[in-house]
Amino acid sequence: MKKNKVSVIITTYGRDIEIVREAVESAENQTFDNLEVLVIDDNGCGTEKQLENQKFFSESGYRRVRYLVNRKNEGVQFSRNRGILESEGEFVAFLDDDDVWFRDKIEKQMKLMNETSNCGMVFCDGYYMLNGGEMTTNNDHNPDAFKQEITHRMLLMNDYIGTTSQALIRKEALAKGGLFDVDLPARQDYEMWLRISRNYTLAGVNEPLYYYRVHEGVQISKSSNKAYIGLSVILRKYADEYKEYPEAKARILLKMAKRKKDMGEPFQTAGLVIKAVITSPGYIYRRIVKREIY
Repeated sequence: MKKNKVSVIITTYGRDIEIVREAVESAENQTFDNLEVLVIDDNGCGTEKQLENQKFFSESGYRRVRYLVNRKNEGVQFSRNRGILESEGEFVAFLDDDDVWFRDKIEKQMKLMNETSNCGMVFCDGYYMLNGGEMTTNNDHNPDAFKQEITHRMLLMNDYIGTTSQALIRKEALAKGGLFDVDLPARQDYEMWLRISRNYTLAGVNEPLYYYRVHEGVQISKSSNKAYIGLSVILRKYADEYKEYPEAKARILLKMAKRKKDMGEPFQTAGLVIKAVITSPGYIYRRIVKREIY
């Protein structure tokens, strides 16, 4: 492991090569120089898309990129884990193959990492990039995310971080907490942040440092089902901690209820809302009646 080096991990599957190129070049051209870029091609050896990607990277001339290929399609979490295991850096950053970083993202995150005591992860804010090229601010971000260091208890209550493209992580934190859970169908990033926050504080750079590309045509029922399963697994995995923090448990139950509502299942929705009320009636009162909680 090379001290102060950042390993950027980009996994790609079925993506147009021009979009992949934008992502890779936004990592390749970072102002922070002690950096390597690992592209994990998950299309599978010998497929048309993999051969196209291989030709592109062999001719690209990128000075900091290593191109790796999975034998078959293994999934994004498997590919991220492979990137972690094959990386050389003391720090790891993830970039989705359709997102784009600002040139000084890693430089600013490393500065905050070094300034923050016992920091295991630094995240950032960003913009949404719509299909037509329009940019909008990330209005989903919790306004308290950058006001203080994020603790495990706070993260149980709310995902202050967001996507993997926002994260710069100390590899030591991954060694302690473990790799991405390949069995989770959704919210693998949030579950990873929860594990890291057990041993380290998390801090955020309070400015947009990346573009998150928003795609049309996502099936709401399908994505909601995956999100529901992911949240239910997290609730089971952290059952003891949620037992000690009933407000956080009530909040995740409401999130699960929202997913069931999106899936058109009113009885299951009602059941989860009732469970949330029983778990923490004070939280539900403040959340729904007084609207005091973000």
